[in-house]
Amino acid sequence: MPPFEKSDVLTTDIKEHVSMDEPTKAAPWKHEYIVQNIVFFLYCYIAGVYGVYLCFTTAKWWSVVYMFVVFVTGTIGIIAGAHRLWSHKAFKVKKPLEIFLMLCHCLAYQRTLVTWVRDHRLHHKYSDTDADPHNSSRGFFFSHIGWLLVKNHPEVEKRKGLVDMSDVYANPVLMYQKRLVVLV
Repeated sequence: MPPFEKSDVLTTDIKEHVSMDEPTKAAPWKHEYIVQNIVFFLYCYIAGVYGVYLCFTTAKWWSVVYMFVVFVTGTIGIIAGAHRLWSHKAFKVKKPLEIFLMLCHCLAYQRTLVTWVRDHRLHHKYSDTDADPHNSSRGFFFSHIGWLLVKNHPEVEKRKGLVDMSDVYANPVLMYQKRLVVLV
């Protein structure tokens, strides 16, 4: 029997394990805008453009170096901390480095680590479906910034509780940050 005929058995086995209640591919839904996020992002982008203008006109060289250091430090908090360490559990660290990465993440101002990790795990579990918080099939703008400007799709809300977050809730560093954050 040729090897390609075995795929029929494999496909049948997979179909039995896949829930019939899987999220659908991007169905249209009416966006409910979050005005405070829109205002916040507009302010940040306007301030950023003004900051670049000042960088080339009146800023001292040490201000530019400071801005670069803060940018790189925040980026390390996102890439090494939120993404690789906590979302994907790609490596383990001792408590001092974990605290440092949490503080670096705070510099990036991308919500709490608990929220970041939950949304990223949802993204991987339900990629490009309605349950994906930043569904790329809704377009480039939506998948990068737009998803933060509108309320979540009902499928996202429905599936938030289905993501395993036990390791995050058991982590005292992440719970400390979640407890102390004022604006989420």
